[in-house]
Amino acid sequence: MNKNESDWMLYSVVAVAVGLIGYGSTTAFANGLRNPPESASGLGAVGARYTLVEDASAMAYDPANLTKVEKPSAMVSVDFIHSETEYTSPLGASSKTKDAWKTLPDVFVAYPLKGCVFGIGITTPFGQSTVWDQNSVFSFTAPYFAELKVVNFNPTIAAKLTDDIAVGAGLDVFWSQLDMRQLLPWGLMTHNRMDRPGVAKFKGDGEGVGANVGLTWQITPRQTLGLSYRSPVKVDYNGDFQASDIPPSLQMAVAAKSDFGTSIEFPDIVGLGYAVKVTDALRVGVDIERIRFSKFDSLNLDIGRDSMLLPSSTVPEQWADIWTAGFGAAWQVAPEWTLRGGYIFMQSPVPDQTLAPILPDSDQHVVSAGVGYRKGGQTVDLTYAISFNQDRSIADNVNPAYNGEYRVKTSHMLQLAYGLSF
Repeated sequence: MNKNESDWMLYSVVAVAVGLIGYGSTTAFANGLRNPPESASGLGAVGARYTLVEDASAMAYDPANLTKVEKPSAMVSVDFIHSETEYTSPLGASSKTKDAWKTLPDVFVAYPLKGCVFGIGITTPFGQSTVWDQNSVFSFTAPYFAELKVVNFNPTIAAKLTDDIAVGAGLDVFWSQLDMRQLLPWGLMTHNRMDRPGVAKFKGDGEGVGANVGLTWQITPRQTLGLSYRSPVKVDYNGDFQASDIPPSLQMAVAAKSDFGTSIEFPDIVGLGYAVKVTDALRVGVDIERIRFSKFDSLNLDIGRDSMLLPSSTVPEQWADIWTAGFGAAWQVAPEWTLRGGYIFMQSPVPDQTLAPILPDSDQHVVSAGVGYRKGGQTVDLTYAISFNQDRSIADNVNPAYNGEYRVKTSHMLQLAYGLSF
């Protein structure tokens, strides 16, 4: 294969993956707003991503490990996720989330040149999607539909400073969209039972820019240390607010359409990994992360002249900084085959006082197992992960309508990745 042919194939893989991004970069299998690992190899060794992932997707974890990519490479990874939440009120009423299946695509390209490796990732690092029935117990107290999409364009460069030390750095260029829908109880406002409920729609998008750096130190031929930092990214959302079926008695006071604006600051993340080569075929590692969600202390909603429809323009969040910790292993059982496994514990940043039905997050224990196959310049990775989620019993929420029992059912994820190198 000549260079022009290989470049054309590389661009074709990227084009297909970029097309997939628009079809649903959301998930309910989340750690706060954070999505699962962006590649099947990363999910397979879920508790040791900072040292055990050495393919093109390494830029999503420790960008310094991109120096392990020796040939031009492209990778497409797709997650299939199933997650459901059940809620029971203090009086015994119950509801269950809908649309349990989600899909998350990611794509990576790495291109080695003399002395360094250039890469770009198009990933979905954050996001969430929660859908309740319109007639649930939250009908007039919470959005029945809430979806946050985040796409990260991540250009990266990595190089070796010495035989034992590699560094990497990149930008995180976020595009994000926020979409929420909630019933409006017009009859309660007008005291007229004949006025049927309307729907409030909040929809906006925006961009933000951050940066990331990584360092990998080969301490000894069998020991590796990886350190990574990703900066916070603030996104300002602008769009429209719409209200439907406005009763005649309110049409002078309420606009059918007005401006909508808000902002979210996504957290900075510090990750540290350590791995040991137990044998020539087996490597094991451990990771620890600090994720600073405490910057997300409130969500301020601006809907212009329709602000009278909001009980308050400021929604308290008061999220906490959290830790994750885990371990993983990669075992090359044959020249073409690699087995992976891992475990990670993830704290929830959401306190009882501000937990809301649009993100019924909880502490999670995640166990994963995967297999990778390499033949020539092609790789196929397949990983299955299961998340055991802690039930939440809420009794002191700032919104009493949100008190009750939240049971996030055992979540499942299947991730498939295809890679091509030239």
